[in-house]
Amino acid sequence: MATIKDIAKLSNVSTSTVSRVLNNDSSLSVTEETRKKVNEVAEKLQYTLPQRKSVKKQHELKDMKIGLIIYCSEKVEDEDPYFLSIRQGVEQELYHYGLEISKVIRWINYDSYESLNGLDSLIVIGKIDFDFLNPFFVQIQNIVFVDYSPNDEVFDSVIVDFEKATYKALDHLLENGHASIGFIGGTVFLHQFGSKAGSKQMDKRLKGFRKYMESKGLFNEDHLYIGDNFTTQTGYELMKKAISNNCLPTAFIIASDPMAIGAYRALEEAGISIPNEVSIVGFDDITIAQYMTPPLTTIKVYSNEMGKAAVRLLDEKLNGREVSMKLVVPTKLIIRQSTVNKFENNR
Repeated sequence: MATIKDIAKLSNVSTSTVSRVLNNDSSLSVTEETRKKVNEVAEKLQYTLPQRKSVKKQHELKDMKIGLIIYCSEKVEDEDPYFLSIRQGVEQELYHYGLEISKVIRWINYDSYESLNGLDSLIVIGKIDFDFLNPFFVQIQNIVFVDYSPNDEVFDSVIVDFEKATYKALDHLLENGHASIGFIGGTVFLHQFGSKAGSKQMDKRLKGFRKYMESKGLFNEDHLYIGDNFTTQTGYELMKKAISNNCLPTAFIIASDPMAIGAYRALEEAGISIPNEVSIVGFDDITIAQYMTPPLTTIKVYSNEMGKAAVRLLDEKLNGREVSMKLVVPTKLIIRQSTVNKFENNR
């Protein structure tokens, strides 16, 4: 069955561009030739969008002007599919309701609050902070945050408990005999809407790692490697740094699968075997994780479902629900071949 990624490859465009073309996103700025090419490839591959639901209360939503704010650029979406998957989930579920996004705003463009004018509802993807008293923000009737919960008594939100997910990964490693465990991650920022301003936040994965390892008496500050972001390049550079320290842990928790890809490369270049010498657990379970060599053990984050859940929360609010809801989407440990039982491996 053809996927959006297949269409993107054959059309020589990004997956986000394919998604927006197929969903008739009027705010997308591409040539008519590109739109035509994407649609022709999709037709050739017999790709079909999910069928729209028959929704009894569709008329309640059809006149709504729905805005989508996402913190990152399309380039970042392609490098780290986590946010792309959330956005696609939003688009897919809106399509089920016979709806589409009226306006896409990316924090990276530093749009002013005036860009919110005329919107009835808003879905915000990523850690973006707002001036809640700004008149353009106040006039929006319904707002759902995804991947961030600024005030769960006021706003609906969809999040992941990354601390709990990290405990799952660490349980798995300790059960397999690992006591020397490192952490590779990036820096989390809370971005201020409408400006370049932002503040560093404690990554919940790192917080969970520190808390868990301290509780076991196993925490080692020297085994923490934190970069500016969660990209493949940063994962590569941080693992190179860990290798150069000549005191390599027997296992690593890596805060994103793209970072794990870079870490794999660094270990391969150093002639260090995965999992025989170093076990790896990633985060996200992106498509390529199962095809890595060896296939990556990772925490599956249901990012696409997070986007869909945001639309359903919006629908509930528009149809009369008064109490704000905070939905915590569960995660799942996917065990593959990048982790090994240290006891059995040493026999």
